[in-house]
Amino acid sequence: MQEGVSLFRALMMIAVLAACGIETARAQTVRTIPLTAFVDSLGINVHINYKDGAYADAAQVAADLRYLGLVQVRQGMPVSWGTVRLDDFAVLARQGTRFDMILRWQDIENGFYRTFLHDLVRTSPGSLEAVEGFNEIQNWPVTYGGQTGPAAAHTAMQAVYAALRADPVLKSIPVYDMTGAPPVARIARRADFANAHPYPHNGRQPCGAIDHGFEENYVQPAPVPRVITEIGNFTLPAGWPSNKSWWHGYTMLGIDEATQAKSVIAAYFCGARAGVARTYVYELLDEKPDPNNSKPEMRFGVFRFDHSPKPAATAIRNLVFLLNQARNRAGSAAISRDLISGAPTVRSLLLRKASGGLILALWNDVDFWSYGGALNAAPVSVTVRFSRPLAVDIFDPLAGTAAIGHRNAALAVDVPVPDHPILIELLP
Repeated sequence: MQEGVSLFRALMMIAVLAACGIETARAQTVRTIPLTAFVDSLGINVHINYKDGAYADAAQVAADLRYLGLVQVRQGMPVSWGTVRLDDFAVLARQGTRFDMILRWQDIENGFYRTFLHDLVRTSPGSLEAVEGFNEIQNWPVTYGGQTGPAAAHTAMQAVYAALRADPVLKSIPVYDMTGAPPVARIARRADFANAHPYPHNGRQPCGAIDHGFEENYVQPAPVPRVITEIGNFTLPAGWPSNKSWWHGYTMLGIDEATQAKSVIAAYFCGARAGVARTYVYELLDEKPDPNNSKPEMRFGVFRFDHSPKPAATAIRNLVFLLNQARNRAGSAAISRDLISGAPTVRSLLLRKASGGLILALWNDVDFWSYGGALNAAPVSVTVRFSRPLAVDIFDPLAGTAAIGHRNAALAVDVPVPDHPILIELLP
C-alpha cells in the first residue's frame, strides 16, 4: 500500500506542472499529466451497503465497474456488519477495486470505524485507498464530545487523524477532508487532501464549478492536494417533455442522458486540468425505481436501475479503453510553444505516455443545456501546431472507440472541437 500512496502523492505534484510554457490564445497554460495518472484519477461513487435497490447484488456491481474499467470507488462506512458483509467488499476488491471509505461521526467515539478499516485491510489487502471525513456536515451536523456543529466536526476529525497516524496498520492511508465545513486556511492535523463537491448548477459545464469549488471551503486551497468526491447530474425520465424543467433543490436541473455523458467526461478532464488528484462521479447506479418520476436523487447513476448503461457509462468505458490502448503505442512529443489557437472558450489537457508520446484533449467549454433542453453547439475550429510534421488520429469517447478523423503529417492541423472532450493522438 505504501507504494500506491507514494504514486498517488506523486500524481498530485505532477498534475500541477505546466507543459513547457505552452499557451493558448487565451494565454492559458496547457497542463500535462502522465496518461496513467489520469486514468487512475477516474473514480465513481457506489453504495454497496444499500441492500434494497440496484446495489443489492455485489457481483453485479462488480460487473458494472468492470464494464466501465474503473477501480477507484467511494463508499460510505457501513453502520454495522449487519448492513453489509466483508464479502461484499471482497467481491469488488478481487478485481482491483480500491475504496475511499467515508467516516460516520457516530462511529468515532465507539471506535467501530477502526475495527472496520482493520477488517477491510486484513481481508482485502491493498484495497483501502483513502479514509474520508464526514459527508456534507452542513446537511448532516456532527455531534462529538458534547458539541454539535462545525466545531464538533473539526475536533472529531483531528481525533480521527491522530488515531490513524498512530495506528501501525493505517498510518500511511491518506485522509480526505470532510465536506461542508466552514472555510479554513489549513487542514493540518485534520486531513491530507482538501475535498469538494462542485456540482455544476443548472446543467452547466463542470469546469467553472470545479475552478471555484474549493474557494467555498478553503481560504487557500491551491497549495493543498485536492480531490473531488462528488460531482454529477441527474437525468430526466425517458420521454420527459423537452420544454419542461425538472428541478432538485434550488440549483440542480435535470438533463437528458446524452448531455449527462458530456458532463461526466468533461468533469474528469476539468478536474485533472485543475490539478485535482481524483474525481469521483456521483454515481454508478440509479439506486431505486422511480415510477412516479418524483425522485431526482434516484437518477444520478451512469447505469439505470436495471443495470443497463446510459450513454455516460458507455462514454466512460470508451474513454478508459482508448487511453489504455494508447498507453504503449508509439507516439510523439513534438509540440510547438504555440500549441493551439482558435476559440477562446476551448480548454485543453495534455496526457503524456510512458513512451513520451502525447495525447491532447480538447473541448469547447460552452453551455450544452438550457431550461428548454440540449443546446448542441456546433464545433469550433482549433489549429494545433507542432515543432515538426506530425500526423494525428482523432477520437471521440461519446462516439465510440474508432477514430473519427485522421490528419496526415503536417506542421499544423485544424480540428473541429465539440462541446465535450475529444482526444487527439500525436503520431510519429
